[in-house]
Amino acid sequence: HAASAHCRLQSVPTFDSSLFAVDVVTPGDGCVKRALKGLFKRPIKEPTRKRILSLEGLKSSFRPGDCVALMGSSGAGKTTLLNVLSGRVTKNVGGRVQYNGLELPPEALKAISCFVQQEVIFFGTLTVQEHLEYQAALRLPPSLSARDRAATVNAMIEKVGLSKVADSLIGNVSQQQLVGISGGEQRRLSVATELLTEPCVIFADEPTSGLDSYMAMQVVKLFKGLALDGRTVVCTIHQPSSSVFAQFNKVREESGDGLSVDPKP
Repeated sequence: HAASAHCRLQSVPTFDSSLFAVDVVTPGDGCVKRALKGLFKRPIKEPTRKRILSLEGLKSSFRPGDCVALMGSSGAGKTTLLNVLSGRVTKNVGGRVQYNGLELPPEALKAISCFVQQEVIFFGTLTVQEHLEYQAALRLPPSLSARDRAATVNAMIEKVGLSKVADSLIGNVSQQQLVGISGGEQRRLSVATELLTEPCVIFADEPTSGLDSYMAMQVVKLFKGLALDGRTVVCTIHQPSSSVFAQFNKVREESGDGLSVDPKP
């Protein structure tokens, strides 16, 4: 597969000495009292801000074929790290995040990567096929013929295992206002949407959240297959089952003093 070969050559994310600082509002002592003349008689309090370190001194590299799990307790910095690596957060970030030894600008990074959101949002009245056709028209090059776009959509539906529900309404699982495909199928559809542009690096924020054990396994198996296809997959994941955990070949876990990356034994 041409895209897979391309990914094997151009998707080696590395990062070292990474630092992410957060400005936190700290009301109480040190607040500045300021009155707005003509509007309020009572003075208002302007909270001071204190800078804390969310991530510090991290170093690792992920290679093509890696399916990486970012694990840890709430507040350990899993999603923050994912946002830094994917270029979604650039302010107050130090250190280096490189791809094949190059620090890429956001536009170039977006061209080779994708980000699968934790919360899936679709038009529930569209079918799976219609949604992907709509996304293909928006995301793929205008020079691509309608026939080639249709072929890309059909291949993607088969790749993520949604052929049986291609003509089913997506629906709205969370609000139960419109019955459609299952939550696990919606997650796979979300992945399929991002894969239309053939990214080499896939970031996913808690893709198994809210799914039962069977659906969670199907989603993680999909990511493992994408990694075996020559891509780099990095996921945050919370309390995976042993079978889901076994699908990852590298784990980044909270160790009390921060986050550490280690290959699985």
